[in-house]
Amino acid sequence: MAEKRKIINEQENMELQISADKNEAWMTIFDDKAIVDENDVIEFLNTSGIRFGFENAQKENKEKNVVKRRNEPFLLAKGSVIIPKPKFDLFFDPENPKLVTKNSILAKIHKLSEKSIVGKNIFGEEVKQDDYKFDAERYCGKNCKINANNEIVADNAGTPIIDEDKIISIQSEMILDSVIDKQLTVETDLIVNGEVNGAKLMVNGNLTVYGNIVNCMDGIYVNGDVKFLNGDHSKIIASGGISFEKCRFCSLLAEKEIVGVNDSSIVGGFTISGEKIQVGVLGNDYKENTYVEIAVAPYLKEQIRLLSEQLKSISSESNEEEMKNLYNEKINMEKRYLQELLNSIENMTSHSIKVEGNIYKGVSLRIRNSSIDINKLDNGYFFEG
Repeated sequence: MAEKRKIINEQENMELQISADKNEAWMTIFDDKAIVDENDVIEFLNTSGIRFGFENAQKENKEKNVVKRRNEPFLLAKGSVIIPKPKFDLFFDPENPKLVTKNSILAKIHKLSEKSIVGKNIFGEEVKQDDYKFDAERYCGKNCKINANNEIVADNAGTPIIDEDKIISIQSEMILDSVIDKQLTVETDLIVNGEVNGAKLMVNGNLTVYGNIVNCMDGIYVNGDVKFLNGDHSKIIASGGISFEKCRFCSLLAEKEIVGVNDSSIVGGFTISGEKIQVGVLGNDYKENTYVEIAVAPYLKEQIRLLSEQLKSISSESNEEEMKNLYNEKINMEKRYLQELLNSIENMTSHSIKVEGNIYKGVSLRIRNSSIDINKLDNGYFFEG
């Protein structure tokens, strides 16, 4: 924001601050200097050149119940300049916005006529629209950008919103404050302020659940990272990492690391990561079978499995084009997986499974071709390969 211009009178007992756009002026009267009388004020105002806006300032001060005090600036003059907002062509419904993809055009901004008179400043000068630089970018909020045609474009997938100042933004996450108990597909980040129970989710972004994920064996498929509190009898698959507190009889699969936080534990089920696994406790006193593995590109391998299942379920006669597309996608994924496998053999990067607390009998660990079955209770365990 541009700085105000300051003017001090000859006696140094009054100061004017004038806004950069010349539309407002504030006066401060100092009580530790020479006594100020009416003639001093009139002379100072004549010297400053302020001619307009005293009534506007008086009205605003009255509406705001402003009490004028010495040594504190008060609004002295306010011009009538109101810069009109440009005309917008909106390409979404503000009352019922739908999800948009990246690079979707959200609005077109039309520049006002340069001859438009928008008011008078405090010096009594008429102000025209062309005195103000047309700045379309000021209407771009979070996750938006402006193109050469003065169009506002989504810089991320999400839900478009527009505020009272006509600033358009993309809300790049969906926030749900209730229990999710059905099939749901979301094309952006998803935040759940509740429980996910008996649902099947497809999330093309990160998933954060401020609650538990239970009875979701149909699968939580996330193209991103997953964070939740506790999991129970659920399948959770992520292209990124997974973090949690406690998991019971879950299938966890992540391309990146799987990390338990606080007093974390994994009991039963399968836990597979492409990088690293770290947890507080593995298994329990009941010797529940708990399988933990570091594998090569597990998320990619799972995607290949899912595509194979899709191909089996499609009728070759009625969906020839769809079969062809799925088959080509599967071939490309298999090539990528083979490359990941070769890279893993060539680089031989070290991976680890770390248990900070107890590890119980019934736990099986595997990293590549190395494996170990835990046959007695131990505390603090590190397996590397």
